[in-house]
Amino acid sequence: MNPKATQHSLIKAMLDVIVVLQVNTFVVFLALCFAVARASWGAEELSDLTLEGKVELLGRMADLAEQNYRKINTWELIYDIVDEAGWSGEQLKGIGLDTPPPGAEPWRRRDSGTVRLLYDCERNAVRAEVTRNKATLFQDALRTPLDIPLSLAVSQTTLIGKDDFYYLEPTLDYADFPEVPAMQGRAGRVAFREPKETSRRLRNANAIDPRDLFAYTRPFWEEFRMAARMLNQALESNDAAMVGEMGRLFRFYEVNYPHGNETVKVILVELRVRRPGTSAEGPVRTIRIRASPSHDYNFVGVNVSDESGKDVEIVNWQYMNHQGVWIPSHWSRVLLNSEGTPTHGRVLKLKECRLNAPIDRLKFTVQGLGLKDGERVLDRVDRVCYIYNEGELTSPVSFDSPVPSKPESSSGGIDRRLIWLNLGGLALVLVLTVLRRRRNTAVNDGVSQ
Repeated sequence: MNPKATQHSLIKAMLDVIVVLQVNTFVVFLALCFAVARASWGAEELSDLTLEGKVELLGRMADLAEQNYRKINTWELIYDIVDEAGWSGEQLKGIGLDTPPPGAEPWRRRDSGTVRLLYDCERNAVRAEVTRNKATLFQDALRTPLDIPLSLAVSQTTLIGKDDFYYLEPTLDYADFPEVPAMQGRAGRVAFREPKETSRRLRNANAIDPRDLFAYTRPFWEEFRMAARMLNQALESNDAAMVGEMGRLFRFYEVNYPHGNETVKVILVELRVRRPGTSAEGPVRTIRIRASPSHDYNFVGVNVSDESGKDVEIVNWQYMNHQGVWIPSHWSRVLLNSEGTPTHGRVLKLKECRLNAPIDRLKFTVQGLGLKDGERVLDRVDRVCYIYNEGELTSPVSFDSPVPSKPESSSGGIDRRLIWLNLGGLALVLVLTVLRRRRNTAVNDGVSQ
């Protein structure tokens, strides 16, 4: 046997093993999510829990979850953040990669970095600073990840106050804003003020509200109380059909759930909801909420499946106890398409935590965005463009104002200036001429004498 051929075969086999082992950690994590979700679904229903018992249990769960949250006056949390999404060749071209690397679609793009989350309960204000430090592309046929320009990974500072919502992207230039003529052709950074209700649905996915770590579609305790109200209505109606419907829509389980390095007992609430606009017999989605008694009934998992039973969303939480408060130490969310393939995902892992320490109020104002004098704020609420100057927003220009034209050369103005310059020059020449003549006259008179 040829030793070189044998060596070559061994090296090739080793490389193939390495490629297999280089499985995307995000996919591994997703597989764990599926395993945990599938395990919890197999639990036996708490058939001895009456409708009244369910209402009472939901109220107790809501009270404990809210009490945990209300212990927080301020917080500063720093997480590692990883965002991942499937990307097509056309999308890659859209971000400047005109010749995407070879390989079958979809590619997976992963942006990683850190996010610093500040919250002040009294001011009802939050601040999120997303800083990206790496952007990569993955593809199954690619042996190593492909780094892409970090400038394509969006960093952002977001402020969400009682009435205001601002964000600043440090790398975003003014470029060309067709809706704001006064901004066209300018260079530099720009901050935005948006309607507050848009803070959850920006075109980019960087608007992180730290309060969402204690929420799904609404805070945990509000989810429980809403469910309790619906069950109560069934009880008060004395309508057997409604009671039966509520019993079918709300099902309770008690299961053992692997949570980090421990196993906790979990109450699983299954809620079946119909899509808006569908008939009573129309398709439904099932929401399975897992809440941990060991963690004051904070959510530890949410699985959403479509009418066929396929998962379309998976959210998971893990917690650490800090100063008597359960804080999410690990949070993840995965969205899946109809084929079960992940389309978007986000993972947060806690690095630092400070609770109930004073936070400078300017951190939650436009002055805390880090703007420099002369930079602009685009106010899409009042449709005004401001200039930031010495901590204030000055010189507002309406979005509807025309493009400021360059100062036109006024021929009349220039002619008048030239006339005055010419007159001044002429006067100076006349004065010099007169002085010279007088001098010559004086000299001639002296010679004559």
